[in-house]
Amino acid sequence: MLYIPKVKFCLVLKQRLQEILDRDINKKTIAAVLVPILNEPDPKVVMIIRSKDLSRSAGHIAFPGGMIEHGESPVDTALREVEEELGLKKDRIEVIGFLSPREVRQYRIKICPVVGIVEGSHFEPDGKEVSKVLVDSLK
Repeated sequence: MLYIPKVKFCLVLKQRLQEILDRDINKKTIAAVLVPILNEPDPKVVMIIRSKDLSRSAGHIAFPGGMIEHGESPVDTALREVEEELGLKKDRIEVIGFLSPREVRQYRIKICPVVGIVEGSHFEPDGKEVSKVLVDSLK
């Protein structure tokens, strides 16, 4: 396997993702999630298992996120929610683009997936919202 130093790898990853990600939010959404990608030699994606005590999507595997509050953009919401759910501060996250919005049909909620590169992998999950943090290779 070809070794690419971390700094260069991050640049290569960002360039590749920016080729395929949307640069603008092009549809009306009422919720947002962060698709966190850990900046590591083997990049990893982070998801959560939602607590079984939640009113919506209890026990589901999900990206950290939630409903957009008045005056927020989807980016604001995704960054607020990932801090609430995983303890990730927004200054550790570089937003690089968006995936196409998706609808959770059960609740008729259109979600904007915000993709961000995360520095560091220390999490402080909120036990009321998150029962487990899942980290897996981006491959």
